[in-house]
Amino acid sequence: MTAIAESAQLPGAGEPGLRTRFAWAVSDTLTITRRNLLVWMRVPAYLMFTVIQPVMFVLGDEESVQAFGLIWLFPITFLSSAFVPIATMPGWLQAFANNQPVTYVIDTMRALALGGPVEASLWKSIAWLAGIFIVFLPLAVRTYRRAG
Repeated sequence: MTAIAESAQLPGAGEPGLRTRFAWAVSDTLTITRRNLLVWMRVPAYLMFTVIQPVMFVLGDEESVQAFGLIWLFPITFLSSAFVPIATMPGWLQAFANNQPVTYVIDTMRALALGGPVEASLWKSIAWLAGIFIVFLPLAVRTYRRAG
C-alpha cells in the first residue's frame, strides 16, 4: 500500500487541522471579497443593490420608502449630460444618456440659462413627466389605499 492509502484508512488522518481550515476560510473570504469589490468598481449599480436594498428591507416604514424613492435619481443623473458631455461617453451609454428624462431637463435648463433653443428639450421633458405620472400615479394611489 502507498502512504496515501494507509493514511486514508486511519480515522481522522485525512482531515485538515483547525488551523488549516481557518486559513482556507480566510483565504476564501478574501478571494470573494476581492471579486465583489472588482464587480462593484466595474458596475457601480451593484453597489447600490447590494448595500442599500437590504437596508431598505430592514427599515420595508413610509419615511424609509420615501427616502429610497430618490436613490434611483443619483445613478440616472450621473448617466446624463449633467456632468460630462454625452459625446465623451461610450457608444452604448450615449444611446441611454441621449434618451432619458434627466438629460432633457438638464438640456432645457442649460438652454434657458444660455439663451439657446428650449422647445425640443422642453417638450421631451414634459413628455417624460407625463409618462412617469401615467405609470406611477395609479400605482401610488393603489398603494395608498391598501395602506389605509
